[in-house]
Amino acid sequence: MKIITDEITSASISSEIIEENGAYVMYYTYITNPKGRHGYENPMQYGTCRIELDDVDQLTGRYWTSRNTTGDIYLNSRHNPSRPVGFVS
Repeated sequence: MKIITDEITSASISSEIIEENGAYVMYYTYITNPKGRHGYENPMQYGTCRIELDDVDQLTGRYWTSRNTTGDIYLNSRHNPSRPVGFVS
């Protein structure tokens, strides 16, 4: 998984989908790479995220990091006609 914001680019190191209490969940570990001017206030870090896979159009989850931060993550589907259905980047 790759996430891009105004401050960082985040890329997966590892991931696994498992069945947990009758539902599918994806766990992934990632590393963030800050963009130039944000490196001091938002340095590189490692994190893990737990994403619930019950609604493929809107994924929700929680993350925690090596800098002792935690939070929620919300991912919405966005259709790109130039990519085939099911394409994952």
